[in-house]
Amino acid sequence: MKKTLIASAISAVIAAPAFADVSVTGNVIAEYAEDTMVTRNDIVFSASEDLGNGLKSAVKMHTMYDDGTAGSADFTVSLSGDFGSISAGRQEGFQEGVFDAFVNIDASHDGDLEGTLSNGAGLTRNERVIYMSPSMNGLQIGLSAADNGVDKAADTEVMAKYSANGLTVMAGVGSAKDGNEFTNFAASYSMGGLTLLASHRNVQTKATAASTTDVVTYSVAQEAGITATAAVLSAAATANTGTYVTKVADVTSNTTTASYSYAAPSGTTVAYAAGDLLETTTYGTAAVAAVDSDTTFVGAKYVMGNNDFAVGMVDDDTNGDASIVSARHNFSKTTNAYIVNVDTDTTNTTYIGLMKKF
Repeated sequence: MKKTLIASAISAVIAAPAFADVSVTGNVIAEYAEDTMVTRNDIVFSASEDLGNGLKSAVKMHTMYDDGTAGSADFTVSLSGDFGSISAGRQEGFQEGVFDAFVNIDASHDGDLEGTLSNGAGLTRNERVIYMSPSMNGLQIGLSAADNGVDKAADTEVMAKYSANGLTVMAGVGSAKDGNEFTNFAASYSMGGLTLLASHRNVQTKATAASTTDVVTYSVAQEAGITATAAVLSAAATANTGTYVTKVADVTSNTTTASYSYAAPSGTTVAYAAGDLLETTTYGTAAVAAVDSDTTFVGAKYVMGNNDFAVGMVDDDTNGDASIVSARHNFSKTTNAYIVNVDTDTTNTTYIGLMKKF
């Protein structure tokens, strides 16, 4: 009887369809920034399947946790073959995933030069479709389009990449849904354990007109006796900036009362009755001029045995100057310890950390 059950179980397993290859990878990082300890970890679930005739499908889920709290995540499904690859889902485009990452040469998680770049507002992680061509004698072309809920191609990007004999050259242009445009150039050259890097970015932020329309929001006092500090402006004080509060209706009885504003002396309180509908008005904004911003980055990485080092600097028209020095010791291919110093025009921070990959 037992032999029959075992044989049946084996037959069932053999007859069952093959599962796609599934892998779980990631890392755990404990990092001190001055006197504060932070923890970071990434968990990546990947699965792939050979569809035959040179066609493959894959899915990837990348979840990031900061100090034990789930942060952002990527979810993508892709097809690849002789035509190249197409991936769709929530993912970084070329601006963030390629050109921002290019300057991230250090060992630290939080201490990098990536955050000092003029980033081309709007071109961030989003639901998007990315096409990458196959390598044609070292040349690859990439296209990216992101959906903003209304327009399926609200953000568009084009990138070209060429690699040969240790040299990699990349160029990219893009237009964000808000009308801002960016251009990127980057190059790296590796020889032995030394890698030299340089990049340049131009971001053109379009002008916005002055807003003369007040922005009005509504809130309801949920309980009787709620008080609010009445350091508010009079309704007539339209020349000032800020907000004022006007009682415009009683929600409970659904009757409109005469509008009037509270302009009590600063530091006093005003009690609202249950169900009072409050109107908060914020005055319009001033015009914002167009900005043409340039960023230049240069850096170097050097590997020597189980140790690697990196230095780099950024000159950014908007965010100022920044420099970085990084040293890491690799105990193995998956475990390392590091120290990184980031110096900007306003801060100087040292990061000390331990990372374990799996």
